[in-house]
Amino acid sequence: MSVPQAVVIWNSGAGSTESSEHVREQIIRHPEIALVASDSREAAQQAVRGAVASNVPRIIAAGGDGTVSAVVDALADCDTVTTDMAVLPLGTGNDLSRTLGMSLQPEEALQACLAGASTPMDVIRATSGSNSRNVANMATAGNSGRYAQVLTDEQKKAWGPFCYLRGVLDVLQDLQVFEIECRVDDGPAEQFRALNLFVANGRTSGGGVEVAPRAELADGMFDLVLIRDGSPLELATLTADYLLTSFLENDLVVWRQCRSLEVVAREPLPFSADGDILGNAPANFAIRPAAVRVVRGQ
Repeated sequence: MSVPQAVVIWNSGAGSTESSEHVREQIIRHPEIALVASDSREAAQQAVRGAVASNVPRIIAAGGDGTVSAVVDALADCDTVTTDMAVLPLGTGNDLSRTLGMSLQPEEALQACLAGASTPMDVIRATSGSNSRNVANMATAGNSGRYAQVLTDEQKKAWGPFCYLRGVLDVLQDLQVFEIECRVDDGPAEQFRALNLFVANGRTSGGGVEVAPRAELADGMFDLVLIRDGSPLELATLTADYLLTSFLENDLVVWRQCRSLEVVAREPLPFSADGDILGNAPANFAIRPAAVRVVRGQ
């Protein structure tokens, strides 16, 4: 049996639009592409390892951010120099796809997935307790998840991980402040009273909200963006600066470029990694330069 030119790992729970179904039909008709349906992270990662073992040249992650995360996590730990990957965005967030410059239209993205050249991409190795994984896009902690649970879809789309800044005076009394200590690249420990923390390989989170505008996927570093506690007026100013895309210069924002990061906290501080639970602080993050090769859009 000949080796397919590409294996598409298709998230059976994503891509319900007419356009996505049309793309699926195109893939099925293509003689040199194998489609593998996946309904779990474990199934997707098993498919990755099988494709690598068979020396398949390209793996295409067809789904949302969870599917992409599973494929990157497994591929980064495979001993291969022959298998690269591409992202066919079928989810609602598609955050790594945005940083990669991939079209969010499935039919256009499929052409890039099949014909595009691949380039190196870093990943972040994230560890909390016994949990460890390769992060493709971003790890987050703080207030964002709390407010995302109660906001409308429209508000989430508009504010994403900065949703707690909307209506500052209304939510300020319920903001949780985290006493955090960060150590960057074995440097001195720094203490912060923080509202949110982002450990970013890609630039966006929450479906296109740009929280790390200076992050690059292949610079051998990741970005730490930490939002400090402040007064209602200071938080309102941060909101304005965010809308003007100059929030990294705001006094409440701490921005560092890191190769490694250690985070500890006085109270429970849960981290999510590419949208999935990682665990509580203490947590450690380390860059893995050029850990995978990935197709970029135009």
